[in-house]
Amino acid sequence: MIHRALLVGLAAVDAVLGLAILGAPRLFTPLIDVPEPPGLLYFRLVGLLLIALAATYMAGGFAPARYAANVVIAATTRLSVGGFLLAVAGGTRAPMLFYVLGLAEVAIGAAHAVFAASGRAGR
Repeated sequence: MIHRALLVGLAAVDAVLGLAILGAPRLFTPLIDVPEPPGLLYFRLVGLLLIALAATYMAGGFAPARYAANVVIAATTRLSVGGFLLAVAGGTRAPMLFYVLGLAEVAIGAAHAVFAASGRAGR
């Protein structure tokens, strides 16, 4: 039960972040210490993709037996994003936020992987 709440709760956070990126993308570029992209088109596309990914995660959280593959997708995606952020942060003078987000994504992805591997996601 706690894993389902984690999956849905974090998906809600991802959805809110996606909506915020769509609505006010200029607020986020200073946080991640990157120059503002011209036109912000790609940054807004990231917001849309984040919302779609959150919907996928939520489906797995609301009905894990029906959407067990979504739990695996959540685990794989979170572990991949976390590893990527840590690799980028380790090779550059990235903001501390990259390390924090990278470690959080790896921890969340590991929790999802344990849940998926336990077989409870498919029941």
